[in-house]
Amino acid sequence: GKSTLVSAFLQRGYKMLSDDMLAITFDENNRLCVLPGFPQVKLWADSAEALGRSTDGLRRVLQQYDKFAASTYDNFDPQPTTLHAIYMLSHHNSSEFMLESLGQTKRFNGLLDNTWQKLTLAGLGLREWHFMTAARIASQVYIARLTRPQEPFRLTEMADLIEADFQKDLQPLI
Repeated sequence: GKSTLVSAFLQRGYKMLSDDMLAITFDENNRLCVLPGFPQVKLWADSAEALGRSTDGLRRVLQQYDKFAASTYDNFDPQPTTLHAIYMLSHHNSSEFMLESLGQTKRFNGLLDNTWQKLTLAGLGLREWHFMTAARIASQVYIARLTRPQEPFRLTEMADLIEADFQKDLQPLI
């Protein structure tokens, strides 16, 4: 649902920096900075349909799957920007949405759990660096977990909840 959610926000006029993975660094003022990725999202055919987007003319990510690469060039922001909030997505069997602002320990653990290729860190000698960086991010950024119903996929409600939450004056909870 990450790419589908990004696409929903693009339809609402927001710009995007990245789809699946996000590179984070610190700027000269020690603020978290998000670096732009590629101007595309990868959408399953049913997600594209739910967004009112045709897959005609889109490149398949892999030939055996109905997943397509869709350009977002017109809504892509190529400039690094300050990171203000992170939303971690999960699902459950309940019919209700749950949006939970995470305390520092849960933020830290969530960052560790969502690190791409974290099993390679030890071999690269980066475990301590990763630990310290996750702690810095957890102490500086608002992080919330949105748990959605497994079925049906209620995209508009999910986007509305996140949009209302990030329009608040978000402050990290220490």
